[in-house]
Amino acid sequence: PNLESLTVWPLFGIFLITALLFIRLSHTPILFVAWSLFIVFLLPTLGIVSFNQVYAGADRFTYIAAISVYVLISISLLKINNYVKTKKPALSTTALVLIICFMLTRQQIPVWQNGIRLWQHIVATNPTHFLAYQGLALAYFNNGNVLKAIELFKQNIALNEDCLDCLNNLAHAYFQLGQKDKALEYFKIMVQKSDQCLAGLETVFYNMALIYEEKQDYVQAQAFAEHALACQTHYQPAQQLQQRLQQFIQ
Repeated sequence: PNLESLTVWPLFGIFLITALLFIRLSHTPILFVAWSLFIVFLLPTLGIVSFNQVYAGADRFTYIAAISVYVLISISLLKINNYVKTKKPALSTTALVLIICFMLTRQQIPVWQNGIRLWQHIVATNPTHFLAYQGLALAYFNNGNVLKAIELFKQNIALNEDCLDCLNNLAHAYFQLGQKDKALEYFKIMVQKSDQCLAGLETVFYNMALIYEEKQDYVQAQAFAEHALACQTHYQPAQQLQQRLQQFIQ
């Protein structure tokens, strides 16, 4: 689903169904238990319990929760079978459910063909969400298409200028492409927006130090190597860089 389309109405529906099943608890305890398990396993995708903002609406987190749905469907089919004299209605319903599942699975398979196809689908579904473009950009980057990744990283930042990961990814892409000045530009923007040593910031400082070393600005290289070590005291690449720079600074 579109992340912006998630509203309180689905939550209201869940509350209503839960209340109705609770009222019928003495008559259908298995249904209530199955539904409760479904809700518990589904909490991350509902946005109620979220370890990461990407989780809301992520269909991969419904796989375990779907087991409870299958239990509900099976119980419903058994109850239908008990109320009829023949098994034809239950068998017909089962066949229909299987056909629908087959058709939906066939429709979804191309989406999961590879990372690029998956994130293209997510971008098409969420064209204004910056995380969708970040995922697609990383997919292209990991596939070796750095220029396309840079284009998407820029769209990513245009949607969220304060996304530090987005700035870091764009700078790293330019760094990999050999455009060190552009990489340094975006590294600087990221550092300016960071008010503390965030996880991975030592790598950013280290990369900046490497760029200054290549520019033969050894004083600046030493300064950013020290910044890297301030974030992570035992960061070996920065320690080795400092040792290498000593011969030029002295």
